[in-house]
Amino acid sequence: MTSSFYINAKRFAVEPLVKTAWRPWVKGLDNIPEEGGAILAANHLSFFDSVLVPVVVPRPVSYLAKKDYWEMKGAFGAFNRWFFTATGQIPMDRSGGAASADSLRHGEEALKQGHLLGIYPEGTRSPTASSTEASSAWPSSPCAPKCRSYRSRSSEQTKCSPSRTGCRRSAASA
Repeated sequence: MTSSFYINAKRFAVEPLVKTAWRPWVKGLDNIPEEGGAILAANHLSFFDSVLVPVVVPRPVSYLAKKDYWEMKGAFGAFNRWFFTATGQIPMDRSGGAASADSLRHGEEALKQGHLLGIYPEGTRSPTASSTEASSAWPSSPCAPKCRSYRSRSSEQTKCSPSRTGCRRSAASA
């Protein structure tokens, strides 16, 4: 799932630019397993979330990305299809029913193969930093906390700090 394009683009282009321009910091990377599948779940404020997180997480991260990115027309659409596929992103059909379930099965397969899977449980970007109810389409799954410079989602096994300081494991997952 991870291509040499992903690794080289991250290491030599995106990471130096992001670390210089935005100087992201992270607390709690030790909660992300060094190997094996894990879900990184967080609220979604900007398209840039899916760029920033892979820069600070040492392992490649694949996201369930809206299928629309693969369906755009013209040269920009062709670039999007190539880029999202080359970086290991997974098309997510958000129409509901069997189509959404099939997309989630692709995410589950990525986890079984040992990949980190980034999801936004609300299913779309939030205009505020507050969390909303998670989409009911995703089955319950163990999650690694997603450590970001703003508030993260929590799950049964992960308790995220309500402040802008990152995240930590809960007693239930320790």
